[in-house]
Amino acid sequence: MHPSRPASELGFDRARAVHISEADVDAVLDVLRAGQVTGGEPEARFEEALRGWTGSRAAIAVSSGTAGLLLAMRGAGLEEGDLVLTSPFSFVAAANAILYQRAWPVYVDVDPVTGNLDSSLAVTAIEDIVAGGKRARSWLPPAASSQPTRLRIVLPVHLFGRSADLAPIAYACRTHGIALIEDACEALGATYQGRSVGAWGAAGVFAFSSGKQVCIGEGGMIVTDDLDWAEQVRALRNQGRQVSDGELRQLLLGLNFHMDAMGAALGASQMRRLPTLIDDRARLVRRYAENLRDVPGLSLPLLEARPDRVAWFCFPLGVEPPPTRDHLLRYLADRGVPAKLYFRPIHLQPYHRHSCGYRAGQFPIAERLGDVSLALPLVSAMGLDDVDRICEEIYRFTTSSSFSS
Repeated sequence: MHPSRPASELGFDRARAVHISEADVDAVLDVLRAGQVTGGEPEARFEEALRGWTGSRAAIAVSSGTAGLLLAMRGAGLEEGDLVLTSPFSFVAAANAILYQRAWPVYVDVDPVTGNLDSSLAVTAIEDIVAGGKRARSWLPPAASSQPTRLRIVLPVHLFGRSADLAPIAYACRTHGIALIEDACEALGATYQGRSVGAWGAAGVFAFSSGKQVCIGEGGMIVTDDLDWAEQVRALRNQGRQVSDGELRQLLLGLNFHMDAMGAALGASQMRRLPTLIDDRARLVRRYAENLRDVPGLSLPLLEARPDRVAWFCFPLGVEPPPTRDHLLRYLADRGVPAKLYFRPIHLQPYHRHSCGYRAGQFPIAERLGDVSLALPLVSAMGLDDVDRICEEIYRFTTSSSFSS
């Protein structure tokens, strides 16, 4: 593969764009023409679409994936000083939602191939924390190690659109009465053992922000089978007020986490073609892999998850040795390619190091992935020619002196 034109002639606008169909436009215009821009029928249709897709009994639309994570944990009874076991290699939203509620994130290292939570380590951590004493303290954040704590929630993250290994984690949670909440914000459409992600535990959370399989700008959704719990979460997103009795009595301490009707209408419209959107992304992923599989110094993601489905969020790429990743990111940015750094491990973020006491070296696999990983763009508006041109730029970089410097 060789570059076919100078970089100055390349444009990558479609790598930043969301594919908006005429039906999507009409759905939003219908809301504007009706003049009801909050709640109502669009929200109900979007929630029904998520219920149908996941097989869940209830779905609650909220303002963002972060809001969904916070409310899901509140609904599960998270209290100050509680522990939430989760991944250090993820977007920082989940950890922020934990700390906002004065609980403690407990990290477990990740699988070196998928980047998802190492299920064997997670089960060991659950057993040790439940046992208490020295076994428990070895897993706790240093800043929390001397405080009495209980493990309230396990929060696996389905990274890059691939399900975490849920079965052993779900079994351990059921055994010990711990709530399993899935961070499925990057994985709408993915399955695990034939079931939709988000439907394995007490709740699952999806997000619809930039780059997601369904993208409405901002928005999130919580799914659950517990109807009483769902009613509580609906109150929490509405300033703690329950609306079923018509009196708007505030029974809980909540906030305003509503989704607007235009976003809900756009989401419901896009859900009708979700299988096509997932297939389109899978086609782009295969093209990336075909183009880059023989390029030295690059590690490609595991493509298959049979019999289950990966609902790709981006194309994660490993670039060796570690400093080269940053050189490639700058090189691509200079040429208009919107590649991103995914992720800096959460436990090494300045705020989280200060508040929890974590340090470098505690989660070596997550830290290694943080040093070498980047995400190539993957959005529904892209075509195979966009992938080819991005790969041409990567090839040009890897055959230049910059790659070995």
